[in-house]
Amino acid sequence: MTALHSSCANDHVEVSKLLLECGAEINAQDDDGETPLHYACRSQNIEAVKLLIQYGAVVCSKEKLEVTPLHIACCVGNIEIAKILLKKNADVNAKNADGDTPLHCAIQYNHVNTARFLIECGAEVNAHNANRKTPLHYAAHYDHPRAADLLLQCRARVDEQDNEGATPLFWASSLGNDRVARVLIRHNADRSVLINAQSSMPYTGSAYNYNENFPYSARTNYSSVNYQQNMNGTGQRIAMNSAQTHLPYQSNSAQPRGFYDN
Repeated sequence: MTALHSSCANDHVEVSKLLLECGAEINAQDDDGETPLHYACRSQNIEAVKLLIQYGAVVCSKEKLEVTPLHIACCVGNIEIAKILLKKNADVNAKNADGDTPLHCAIQYNHVNTARFLIECGAEVNAHNANRKTPLHYAAHYDHPRAADLLLQCRARVDEQDNEGATPLFWASSLGNDRVARVLIRHNADRSVLINAQSSMPYTGSAYNYNENFPYSARTNYSSVNYQQNMNGTGQRIAMNSAQTHLPYQSNSAQPRGFYDN
């Protein structure tokens, strides 16, 4: 990490400007490949984001897990930063190493307004990640009914199956997420698909314990069926870097309902 990384992470804009005027490397990468722009987005430092872009920061820079600044802005639900990045031609459908797009990020953290903005800017509503999970799968998994309703109104495919054959309704039903299940059923989700998916997916009766491959999650403990497969994503690894203390969503428990519902 450089001094510029630190000043951007800690909202010291004047110090950041001084460093840049003195020749600080604007696109320097830390051990995880993150640039000062990644740090500024994570700390939601809008003025630092503007300053870095003014001095020529690479808007589409990717760290080791191919996470872009836009991914991070959508994880924290900062529409203003997302607007700035997209105005400078950030890729609205950029995929990280696990195939998650910025829309996957916004949906997981229940940033409904951010998700709506991304869709208005051309985000692919039915984008698949590496495990064929769509944003609607994430809305179903984390029981975000407003997010699910938004996606379905924007032509998300209600019965899309992931690589395990599971539909969003299957995930919602398996995890006891009744609110989002009602939304899916109201949009004519096919309940017969559940039988097909369930018959091919091994599980045990224990609680769903923490799995490091769950997307953008902290230690997750669901009081429902424990499936051996996982949602798989890199969001939780976004947190595992030298700037993790600045993450607003750092936690040791599952996301509560309505978490960051903006």
